[in-house]
Amino acid sequence: MNNADLDALTKALRRGHREPQDARLGLEVENFVLRAKDGAIVPYTGARGVGAMLARSGERLGAETICEGEHLLGLRLPGGGTITLEPGAQMEWSSPLCEGLPGLAQKYGLWRDEQRLLEEEFGVRFHAVGAHPTASPDQIERLPKARYAVMEPWLGARGKYATWMMKGTCGVQVNLDHRDEDDAMRKLRVALRLAPVFNAIFANSAVAAGKQTGFASWRGNVWTSVDPQRCGIPEALAKDGSSFRDYVEWALAAPMLFVQLPDGLHDIHGTRWEDWDCSCELCPGDWDLHLSTFFPEARFRPQLELRHADAVPPELGLGYAVLARAIFDRPAALAAAERLGARWSHPQRLQAWDSAHRDALSGADPLRGRLLDRARELLAFAEPLTEEQPYLEPVRELLADGRSLGERARVEASTSATAS
Repeated sequence: MNNADLDALTKALRRGHREPQDARLGLEVENFVLRAKDGAIVPYTGARGVGAMLARSGERLGAETICEGEHLLGLRLPGGGTITLEPGAQMEWSSPLCEGLPGLAQKYGLWRDEQRLLEEEFGVRFHAVGAHPTASPDQIERLPKARYAVMEPWLGARGKYATWMMKGTCGVQVNLDHRDEDDAMRKLRVALRLAPVFNAIFANSAVAAGKQTGFASWRGNVWTSVDPQRCGIPEALAKDGSSFRDYVEWALAAPMLFVQLPDGLHDIHGTRWEDWDCSCELCPGDWDLHLSTFFPEARFRPQLELRHADAVPPELGLGYAVLARAIFDRPAALAAAERLGARWSHPQRLQAWDSAHRDALSGADPLRGRLLDRARELLAFAEPLTEEQPYLEPVRELLADGRSLGERARVEASTSATAS
């Protein structure tokens, strides 16, 4: 591919640029939907299934429906944002882009109100953990969405936990703006390099399918065994001086999975971008769809998406958002985070990442001490605004205790087993 074509493909990444005074942030929160009386799976189908719940919310909220054929798969909310479904019918709320934490918290509060109404009407509960607590992927019905029918077998052939990733995990994601290419890539590098620290703070999946996993973050471990071309901490993007061209070349190295044509989604898995016979010289829709099939610890869509965290309770999810903003959107804090992330070589970073999944904050720093020490350093140079301080308090309390939710759950489960 020539330089002009490569440069054209970087346009999709530049759409996330925004001047600092206009900076916005967003939050995406996934939850498992469980039957309240026994924690069993609530399937997509059926009169009291997740699809019916989505339809009820659409009626109540006056939302625009997102459908594929006869299947209702999501809602566009009147005040901005969406409610969509993941492959195992996990329900995801995506906020509109907000100016600050108070506005984001207000939007999240409205979604929490709607969740409580659904819980009462349908006899369910929304569960915020990183791995399905009662069911394995083979017990979970896959959502009838065309892209998932292509992704599941493709990813399953490349990683042993692909179906766990799709149907049995939930996370929280923070979305941030960037000023220009240099700012965007700098933030991406820091986000990738410090993935072990963020993983450790927000680990919350010690139990999966009713069993102890041996990990504080089973979700994090699952992501290490999905398609290595699309996931993880890409060394090419975490290296000094990485650019948008590096990001594009990394994405071009993996084959396409599907394209959207007028008559629907078409499976073209295995096709290389340069071999795709696009109807225009460089089709932005095809390229955007291709970029949506990558799931590293941080990515551009076109904002910077931070993808480190297991699903956690709402107050801690907002804590993730304010910690991210207090690091990535404040120049002195970002510079300090950059120095912290540079302490590890790439092999050491992967070692720390594995340690974070297994033991979270008590996990070993490959150089010295524990990941808890690095997390406390990160918190110490965060620069929250006055209005953001209350939302950071749950993170402060967690790090003062020194244990992630996953570590606490592991201790509680061991104590219960011993007592029985």
